[in-house]
Amino acid sequence: MLTITKATITGAIINTILNAFLIYKIALMGAVIATMISYFVVWLIITYDTNKAMNLSLNISRIVISVILLCVQWWLLVIFESGIVIQIIFLIGIIVLHGRIICGLIRKMIGNVLQKLK
Repeated sequence: MLTITKATITGAIINTILNAFLIYKIALMGAVIATMISYFVVWLIITYDTNKAMNLSLNISRIVISVILLCVQWWLLVIFESGIVIQIIFLIGIIVLHGRIICGLIRKMIGNVLQKLK
């Protein structure tokens, strides 16, 4: 519980500070960027503290690629506004990048449902 509180307070402080600067400079887009950065910081804090309690096997390069893909996707959507094709292309990219994990999760969910039905 302490980790979540620490992460939330840190994220709120970062978000407030970044909003003060970025909204003044780039209006609504500044709020979006500030929120994205603060959410990422919250995720980092929670992941770091969780990793101390249990050994998480995180593929950092895959996480970095995913974050970059999401940032590029967001930027392209800002530029091209109506971007259903962009959304589909990036969705396929994320699925390919995380295909094995997604398949494993689907198998587990189906297994759990079948087990409960027995």
